[in-house]
Amino acid sequence: MTVFLSTYEKKIDKKGRVSTPNTFRNILINENFNGFIAFKSYYLPTIDCFSMSKIEKLSKSMEADNPFLESTNNFNENIFADAFMINFDNEGRCILSEELLEHAKIEGGDLVFTGKGSSFQIWNPILFNEHQINMRQRIKKEI
Repeated sequence: MTVFLSTYEKKIDKKGRVSTPNTFRNILINENFNGFIAFKSYYLPTIDCFSMSKIEKLSKSMEADNPFLESTNNFNENIFADAFMINFDNEGRCILSEELLEHAKIEGGDLVFTGKGSSFQIWNPILFNEHQINMRQRIKKEI
């Protein structure tokens, strides 16, 4: 099973490239795809990122649902049409579209890759820190 762990601070270079964390890249390349699938989170200012195998599993589960339901069609059309295929160059760097960067409010070149188990996210570092503080407070209340 694929597990993305930890948080990595990175910088976008002058050519718009960012180096994907080695541990994330190794997982993704071992799944026979030289990159990842990214899309704008529906509920947070972040970029959600999946391996190709996770996207394939999602697609198969959607095929199992009733294809005539409006909700199934809406979900399929939104998720798959809104997805970006992000490929690595020979040095493991990738380029994120302006649309993705704007959605995540990533400015000035700093960003963080954060593990999320079977997927990962790319955040503005300040927004991620705020999000982490809020999540820890919520978890403490539930414990």
